[in-house]
Order: sequence, then structure tokens, then C-alpha cells
Amino acid sequence: IINFYGINAEKIDVVYQSCNPIFYNLQTQEEIEKTIKEYNLPDKYFLFVGSVEERKNLKVIIEAYQFLPENLKLPLVIVGKPREKNNILDLIKTNQLENLVIWKSNLKNNLHLQAFYQRAEVLIYPSLFEGFGLPIVEGLLSKTPVISSNVSSLPEAGGPNTIYINPKNPKEMALAIEKVITNEKLKQSMVEKGYQYAIDNFSAEVVTKKMIEVYKKTINS
Repeated sequence: IINFYGINAEKIDVVYQSCNPIFYNLQTQEEIEKTIKEYNLPDKYFLFVGSVEERKNLKVIIEAYQFLPENLKLPLVIVGKPREKNNILDLIKTNQLENLVIWKSNLKNNLHLQAFYQRAEVLIYPSLFEGFGLPIVEGLLSKTPVISSNVSSLPEAGGPNTIYINPKNPKEMALAIEKVITNEKLKQSMVEKGYQYAIDNFSAEVVTKKMIEVYKKTINS
């Protein structure tokens, strides 16, 4: 707004969006297990949530597998509508990952999605550009460590305890994945601090309060 419209920064207030209310209440392990069995998911997996298109940059995850040690090549669960699935399928085949990629594009409800998040070893969201990055917040609220891109609005969505990488560098992505899943202390810190960041910045109460402040400021100006 400042760069393209020349608006004075003092006239701009940023109010983030909130999230689906269900994500503010964690599911029990029993509830999670029921969903995992229903969708026949593995015990451990990486998670990608988002439409399969160039901007979402799923390919950098696929390319990162070649840099991962064999024992860290967990299955990748992809939740999203495949707008450009054919190109990704070719890349998966080229990298011989057919047996490690699991497509789940028709979840029945958001509770099932929440269970996917809560069980995942890490949420990977390497977009090239985003207006916000809501799946990152959903992941943080699900107490899942997050790896994302160091571009656009994503660092604001993920906060200081998300790991950020160059979204065009698959080797950097692989190193970030390895760092998270081999360092339990780091992982727990990301989970707890990331969850608190999401509560502090994206809860309905916080968003509502900030929105009211904007209205009052506008009325009184």
C-alpha cells in the first residue's frame, strides 16, 4: 500500500485474520488415531496443505528428498486440490518417490484436517508468494513444527519460532527438515512457542480487539 499507492504509513493499521474456531481446541490422541486409521495414514509423515500449483511450490519439497538421509525420508502427505498435478507427478516419478507421496484431496471436514496437522512430524509450507498463509497458523495451533519460506507475508504468519528457508533451494529445505526431526529439544521449543505465538496474535479475541481499535481510531480522526 505504501509503495504502490503512496499512502502514509501512519494511516495504516495491520490486523491479521483469525482461524477456524476448531483449531483453538486440540483433539485427544484417541480422536487423532481414529482419523489416521480412517484415512490409512502412516505413523510418521511430513505434511503439505495447499492447492498444487506453481505458486505453492510443492516441487521444492520433492526435490529436497535427494538431499535427505535414507532414514529421514518419511512419507509426504499432500492435502489439496491438484491444479497442476501432472507436472508434480512427473517430478515425483523422476525422483522415484511414488511410494512415499500420499495424496488426500477430499477430506470430509476440518476436524479431520486438524488431526492430520496434529499427527504430522512437520508442516512444510514453501510458497513463493502468499497473501497471508493460513495453513501455517493452523499448523502452529495444532502444535506442529513448521518450515516455511522467508518471503512475502509468511514470516508474519509463522512468527519467530518457525524455520524459514529460501523457497528455491531444495538443499536448504532438506537441511531444515533434518534439523527439525533429529533435534527433539528444538522441535518441542518450536511447538510450544509457535503455539503461543498463534494464540497471542491470531485468536478471535485479539483480532476483534484490534479491529475495534481501528474503528475507534477512524471515528476519532
